[in-house]
Amino acid sequence: MINPKTNNIYGYNQKDKNLSSSEIEIDKSESGVFNIILNAISAGEIGKISDTEGKPLYKIVGEIKSSTPRDYITLSTLESEIKKDAKYNFTNPLLKLAFKELGWTNVENFHIEHPEKNILNEKFSNFIWIENIDTIKDKRKVVFSKDAIKPLLEIINDESNHVIFFKKNLHSKQ
Repeated sequence: MINPKTNNIYGYNQKDKNLSSSEIEIDKSESGVFNIILNAISAGEIGKISDTEGKPLYKIVGEIKSSTPRDYITLSTLESEIKKDAKYNFTNPLLKLAFKELGWTNVENFHIEHPEKNILNEKFSNFIWIENIDTIKDKRKVVFSKDAIKPLLEIINDESNHVIFFKKNLHSKQ
């Protein structure tokens, strides 16, 4: 992996389970190799980046996540915002059941703080994701976008959804 901001290249030795890095010089000009590759990838011209035998000179190993922080709300805020307009009473364990039924999570019971890996369905990362709260202490937390409020409120307010999403009928607010 190459980090052009720090001019480092990283390699992982799977046998020794060791990650190492070295400084390299990266030509950051518009005509530099690094920018040519990035521009071709973003333009969809991936096939043009190859050696003389037509083999690609790179391997895409993952997705680049946005480095700008995303706005998020906590589960307690999500719950209180839904309760403002909900016609029925519910608890946050019931919300977790709804997350599972909606496909947002792969399990119906999980820890919000220090969540297990692979509990979330990446297709719904616009509603729910794991935020790294403290990189030094490796504190991670499941968080939500404000966009998650509306679909959950619609499910709670539609009585025909209760048994499907919550495995029971919810009691109406008094």
